[in-house]
Amino acid sequence: MRHLQKRGSRKGSVTIYIIIGIIILIVGSLGIVYKDDIKQAFTEALNPEAKDLRLFVETCLAQTTEDALRLAALQGGYLELPSNLNDAFAYLPPPPAAVTTPYWWFRGRSYVPQKELMQRQFSDYVNDNVASCLNNFESLERLEVAQDEESSVEIILNPQSVDIVYTSPITVNFPDGKELRLSSFKTDLESKFFHLYEAAKQIMEKENQEAFLEDLTIDMIATADGAGDSPHFPFEGFDVRCGRGEVWSEQTQLVPQLQRMVKSNLHFLSFDGMQKDFDINQEDNRVINLDVCVEEKEDGTCKRTEVRSGKLFDYYQNFYNIQLERGDEFSDIRVSTQYDESFPMDLDVDPSRGDMVRGFDLDIPILGSCIKVYHHRYDIEYAILFQLEADNDPLVFAFATPVLIEKNNARRQLSPYALSDYFYSPDAEQYCENALFQRDIFVKDSVSGEEIEGATVNYQCVKFNCDLGETKFPEFQGLPIPGSVPVLRTGFPECVNGFLGVEKEGYIPSVLQYTVNEQSFTLPAMEMTPLRTLKVAITVVETSGNNILLRSPRDDESVYLTVFSNDNDYEDSFLYPENEFSRNNPFELILDDSVYDIDVKLLRESDVGSAIPVGGLTIGGWTVSKSQIDGADVIRIYVLTPASGIIDVEQFVDYWQNVIAVQSASYQPTFS
Repeated sequence: MRHLQKRGSRKGSVTIYIIIGIIILIVGSLGIVYKDDIKQAFTEALNPEAKDLRLFVETCLAQTTEDALRLAALQGGYLELPSNLNDAFAYLPPPPAAVTTPYWWFRGRSYVPQKELMQRQFSDYVNDNVASCLNNFESLERLEVAQDEESSVEIILNPQSVDIVYTSPITVNFPDGKELRLSSFKTDLESKFFHLYEAAKQIMEKENQEAFLEDLTIDMIATADGAGDSPHFPFEGFDVRCGRGEVWSEQTQLVPQLQRMVKSNLHFLSFDGMQKDFDINQEDNRVINLDVCVEEKEDGTCKRTEVRSGKLFDYYQNFYNIQLERGDEFSDIRVSTQYDESFPMDLDVDPSRGDMVRGFDLDIPILGSCIKVYHHRYDIEYAILFQLEADNDPLVFAFATPVLIEKNNARRQLSPYALSDYFYSPDAEQYCENALFQRDIFVKDSVSGEEIEGATVNYQCVKFNCDLGETKFPEFQGLPIPGSVPVLRTGFPECVNGFLGVEKEGYIPSVLQYTVNEQSFTLPAMEMTPLRTLKVAITVVETSGNNILLRSPRDDESVYLTVFSNDNDYEDSFLYPENEFSRNNPFELILDDSVYDIDVKLLRESDVGSAIPVGGLTIGGWTVSKSQIDGADVIRIYVLTPASGIIDVEQFVDYWQNVIAVQSASYQPTFS
């Protein structure tokens, strides 16, 4: 009987042969490419000594890397200390100690090591030091081993491990005459070094952003009122008492007391999500009673107090527990905050006379007593050491940072002094009338250098604000004295670190910190920066691809303009269309060379009656010269918006990012 074969069956057989051929080709190609590795693996399998050699090299790599991890962890991630941090005061303890921890922040600059730098330092360290562990392979007595070329190491830091790749061509001669060449060794070890580093970096970033160490330090001083076993620090407020009052020595009293407070309190510093360095069950968590002021008098002193009870650790939990952005990722890490009396601490209090600090009498009789004012400003610098440990890892990761306070403010954050608005009692008037110290006040235009007439002057001390008068030309028999300049001759009440303020329409208000007492005589001339009043004209730029249309704002549109000058700490804003506030507070720019950041928002009423943003302008670093403003009456502001319209915030954000942020620089304000 004749059998017929289907065409599809023959075709399927051919396909199978093709696949088998491709597999043979691939295997053959791989065999050619990796023939040395295959030969090496085969030789190692037949020679146990080769396995011993590889294990020996990998063990040395791991041991040398562990040594590097231990040293770098104690030195804030560095094996080689940063060459650009060459100040001995930026380390704990200072060099030439065998192991020293660098500050991760010093004098306004970050010294947190980057991952790439740490990996490079680890690679160099292991490559330079693994040879001492290998010791020319003398422990492998039956083998003749020779390293042919230079070696190299690559270290990769992972959150829970470290990868090590060692490249070093090695020739091995066996007793039976066989020869084997090895060129690469790879191993890894469990380590949470990088995990600890990431947690430490979170803490450092939080401190640089919020200065919580400085805030807690000032809080310690402010609450040290001498009650119970608390030390007493002069700080801020009043004491109704005459006489010399309490006297402190900065070095023998205030510094040791602050050192003890820092050490005791920062021990209880914790970070949300991380493990605490203390066990609340083993600490003093007694119930404490505090007199809490619940009502103040007009002069700021307490009128009525109430006794409040609470456990000691309620306070630490509320004020000493710091929130971190990624704290939950580090629940296996315990953080220890350490301060020791051997760490350096600098403290200076103003006012002080030499080493001695005291409150001073204002000599204002009130109910037969005197007001003693404490208005002290602290400059403090000391170091804190953080140590981090992770579960199931022997490493201790350490980094240090200075705590820097200047005039009761964190030096990490600039807080310019400003006058405040207060309601004043008759006691404040009585204080201002006690003007015993005569001074001459001159006010100059910072651009022209000419003295300014009609500048109003005030002086603020604590919550007392005194209007001193205004600068005038001296007169004789009702006529200005020829050749004279405007001046205010007036009396000042006594105050340490008070604020002298001057104002005049058409100028930026100026504030100077100035102490008035028997030791201070010279008062420098106050300088004021002139302003130019300008009318604001708005031009809306409708964009549609490469086409634009210039128009005036519509009746249902409003524009909000803000300019800010970092150089002069000056900001002004304007709302279009004008309202009563805008008319009473015209738009002004500095009448001098200056650089501004400009932000403009175009708002339009929606169908539901609320305004939504539909356009804007943003320019950073807009440079304006005095010649441009001098003589100008109008500033024209351009604002971009799409011709197709915007119906919601999402569309506005997209237009801001893709058009306004890109094209604003082409539409800088003009003057006329």
